[in-house]
Amino acid sequence: MPEQLNNVALVGATGNIGRKVLAALLEQNQHSITAITRATSKALFPPAVTVHRGDLKDPAFLRSSLAGQDILVSLVAHDALEDEAQFLEVAKQAGVKVFVPSDFGNPLSDQRFTGAIPSMKRKLEIALRAREAGIIMINVVTSFWIDLMLENDLLEYKFAQRQATLYTDSLAANVSTTNQVALAIARLLALPYSTICKHFEEESDLHISSFLVSQPDIFGMVLKATRTREQDWTIFRQRSEDLLSKGEAGILIDQNDVQAMVDLSLGLTYKYGGPGPVGKHNALLRLPREDLEVVIKQAVQVAESRH
Repeated sequence: MPEQLNNVALVGATGNIGRKVLAALLEQNQHSITAITRATSKALFPPAVTVHRGDLKDPAFLRSSLAGQDILVSLVAHDALEDEAQFLEVAKQAGVKVFVPSDFGNPLSDQRFTGAIPSMKRKLEIALRAREAGIIMINVVTSFWIDLMLENDLLEYKFAQRQATLYTDSLAANVSTTNQVALAIARLLALPYSTICKHFEEESDLHISSFLVSQPDIFGMVLKATRTREQDWTIFRQRSEDLLSKGEAGILIDQNDVQAMVDLSLGLTYKYGGPGPVGKHNALLRLPREDLEVVIKQAVQVAESRH
């Protein structure tokens, strides 16, 4: 058994989280990195990165790109998640030892999530196939990315209109920042292979967290960042079941509806809290503490600059 896994292939290294994962790996400087990207991609990569451009649906292209790789990290967007089953099949043929699939957020070990969210059902099937193939599959459990979701109005704050939707029954939840997620993946891949096997051979979920926060915590920080008072906002108060019903209705129309999956994920998180143990693997990965006030202030500045 090799003690260190040296060769890492990334698919989707040019997206929101992909760019940050690539930067974290380059800064860590412990791996030979290969980026596998679409033939039509115009993205530029640093000289230290080997680049393969081609058809991501072509098994022959994937097989040649994955030759000699120890780890495959998929960072693809929602519209490409269905390709991950093929990524895994080709990874098995190429002798890849560790597979980290995309769609970070929710735990595979919690049936409330895997039973409700279509992308989680697919990921659970992939996890079973990975185990049968002898590949360690690691599901990165981050809950929602507070910075990215605030920046893109996905937490139902409309900064230009000073409108917010708050869920009155919501429980405290784990949240993560995209920077912390990227650092966690880089440090995960730098662990000795024996350590990866010890922690994830039987249990696929990797739990990381930047903060454990409630909706009132977030709203209080938003007020501070915007230098406003609660009475300056129009507040819509709902229950988590309302959000779950909205997500379920969207999924019935289109199982690949990203907003519907976000609604389901947030609704379940608000209703049940968590997900999973708070930052269970933060210490293993030596993740730093972050400042919630700073994170929210920066995210709000980005969101307001777009209006």
